[in-house]
Amino acid sequence: MSKRAEIKTRLNILKALAGLHLFEVKCEASTIKELDKLAFKILTQAKRRAPIRTGALRASGRVMPKGLKTRIIGFGGAGTGVNYAGTVEYGSATNRPQPYLRPAFFAVKKEYGKNLVRSYKNNWAIASRLGSSL
Repeated sequence: MSKRAEIKTRLNILKALAGLHLFEVKCEASTIKELDKLAFKILTQAKRRAPIRTGALRASGRVMPKGLKTRIIGFGGAGTGVNYAGTVEYGSATNRPQPYLRPAFFAVKKEYGKNLVRSYKNNWAIASRLGSSL
């Protein structure tokens, strides 16, 4: 009788481990998906907030992946012909600051946490069903 209990316990542990592994994999994928959504929402908001003189600053906005879990939202720079994005954001001795990127980030960042928590809860529900099934 005790051997049967040991085998059943071992199978339950293996199922639980499979559920935990599934949770880890799904959370990794969810995190990257939510990060990409967040980056593009920030970019959209920043483009809306950017001042317009010629439209070149807005047109130069882009999201650049840097590694698996890092996204850079940039304006201006190499090849865009816009070398004044930082001056517009932070100002200079002769120009007042007209922030567009930082306010966009702060407007959108709360969504990231909420969406990620919702995604993790869904992933946990799926993984726990797998791990607890007999």
